[in-house]
Amino acid sequence: RDANGWNKTLFGGIDGAWVRLNTGSHVNVVASTLLTGVAAKTRALNGTFLAGAFLEGGYGKYDTYNHFYLEPQHVNIRGKGNLTYFGLGFMARQTWDNGVWAEASIRGGFMQNRFHSGDYIIYLAGDRVTTARYRLDTPYVAGHLGLAKEWEVDEQNHFTLLGRYYYALQGGKKINIAEEPVRFNADDLHRVRVGGRYTRVRDPYFSAYVGAYYEYGFSGKVRGSSQELHFPAPDLGGSTGVGEIGIIARSHRNERFSAEFGLQGYVGERLGVTGGVRFGWEF
Repeated sequence: RDANGWNKTLFGGIDGAWVRLNTGSHVNVVASTLLTGVAAKTRALNGTFLAGAFLEGGYGKYDTYNHFYLEPQHVNIRGKGNLTYFGLGFMARQTWDNGVWAEASIRGGFMQNRFHSGDYIIYLAGDRVTTARYRLDTPYVAGHLGLAKEWEVDEQNHFTLLGRYYYALQGGKKINIAEEPVRFNADDLHRVRVGGRYTRVRDPYFSAYVGAYYEYGFSGKVRGSSQELHFPAPDLGGSTGVGEIGIIARSHRNERFSAEFGLQGYVGERLGVTGGVRFGWEF
């Protein structure tokens, strides 16, 4: 704690995921993300105020599966690609003494998407043949708002009800695929998540939690066109159920260090599992 009453913390986390996205067809994604930053907390407004800044980055591979009816037969087209991104973000949370808290974040950066499909064959002039491949380098902006209420039944049993709204926007770009101009539109996704968490506090050094949430994605269509022809738009919207389990531990030898280990499972429009570790160091 400094002379102005601020407690400062270094924080970070590493997460991994395997998720299947049902888009009309489906996409399988395996990804990892890394986040690190610094935050400060102080007493304010009959509670505590926390603010911080962070860097984020990630890498993932994906496989796409699409099914089309092209008369007189059905056609399956598979593809694969990889994603990388890097960005900067800011976050804040106000927690009141009555157990209510509100939070917000905003982040942005750049994303690169490389895709290739050997099943989609393109015939060029002069009897030349190629397959579909492209590289997209676009900016992104994302953020969220959250509101929650926590009840302490006693010193060991805590319940939290919360709701969060998430927003993400990826920029559009015009590129060439096999000498043909293709326009990918800017696409945004709105999601809301509501649910609750039960936390069991064993002592100041260890606690465990379980939670369940309902999540709904609005819009989420990925649109593109070529020479005034619009592609069928895969849709990332829809309902997903989310379950979580995790532990939070603080070192006996050095109470400035804490770590959280968590696991989340998804069923519905998103199907899969994510897990990771997060840490904090107060100074």
